[in-house]
Amino acid sequence: MKIKIFLLFGAFIAGAPGPGFCADIPLPESIPITPNAMPTPPPVPQAKDYHPALPVSSGHVRLAFMGDINLGRHMADLLKKNGDAWAFQACKPFLDQADLAVANLESPVGEGGEPYTKKSVYLKGRPRDLDALSYGGIGLVTLANNHVLDYGPEVTGQTTEGLARRGILYTGLTPSSGKAQNPVYVSVQGVTLAFLGYCSVCPGKFEAAKDRPGVEVALSSVMLPEIKRARKKADFVIVLVHWGTEYYGVNDLQKRLAQSLSKGGADLVIGSHPHVLQEVRYLGKTLVAYSMGDFLFDLTHAACQDGCLLLVDLQKGKKPEWKAVPLDLSSGRPEPLAGQNGQAQVIQQILAKGYDYNGRKDEKVKIKVPQKP
Repeated sequence: MKIKIFLLFGAFIAGAPGPGFCADIPLPESIPITPNAMPTPPPVPQAKDYHPALPVSSGHVRLAFMGDINLGRHMADLLKKNGDAWAFQACKPFLDQADLAVANLESPVGEGGEPYTKKSVYLKGRPRDLDALSYGGIGLVTLANNHVLDYGPEVTGQTTEGLARRGILYTGLTPSSGKAQNPVYVSVQGVTLAFLGYCSVCPGKFEAAKDRPGVEVALSSVMLPEIKRARKKADFVIVLVHWGTEYYGVNDLQKRLAQSLSKGGADLVIGSHPHVLQEVRYLGKTLVAYSMGDFLFDLTHAACQDGCLLLVDLQKGKKPEWKAVPLDLSSGRPEPLAGQNGQAQVIQQILAKGYDYNGRKDEKVKIKVPQKP
């Protein structure tokens, strides 16, 4: 796969954390401050080395989208026990069918840091476990979510630096309020894609302010001008948005924002945050996956064990086409399900028709699967 990057994240250049996202670490006085005195970071696996080059298919692109990824808490224990390559191993044959694999990285990774703002759940993974994303061949993540700043800008800076070192692109942050997010442009198979990330469920202090960087907010007044600018350089504009209510079906705000994004020129809208799957819909020519649920997470609620890998085909002049690979998440990692498996059929029905979980996270989804004649 040959991917050309035209423009990365404005002030957050890939490979270099932006202003405020990297703290200066004082060196002991006994060590001379010279370039030779700075330790060389150890080599890390590169995502591109674990993603096969697909045959040239000019004008046709396949993207793989997955749900939330958390590298902290119990997931860190599983990765330590089984190795980072274990996490994506079962799904790798399907990920390798795509030109680019995209995820929501829910947890920051880093050392140190203090809780940045008062909230009920904090996530943080080990820096080395970003290797799991490399071994999975993940090419791009959104950081526009309600956990990326759990331990403050310094740990977020360690996260962006770790992603950049592995050649993994990221979107969803902005250097300060009032400054537009620059899209991540990716050219593959002769098609230019623009990625933008937003969050509508940000805790206090996560939103970018005049004097600090932060998450880009999912407001139509913010998103639509940026989509319009991205459209000038891109064949397809893909919006990754963190929204909705945990353990519920699609809410009214999601529907309103989706309509606004569709009218504003987004070709794909990929949602995250509810931790459960929600329906996939066309709004005009825009494909909207309201929630991808979880992908690699340590939630054990019954409703959170249904996952999917969404494969989307893009071709100039045509609306996006999609198919889903149903996943069982109960083993701690995503495991593909056979098409006739009962759980797989339930997942396909959720994606096709939706489901009102109504907060019943500890109940298995009960949905009638139509019988084939």
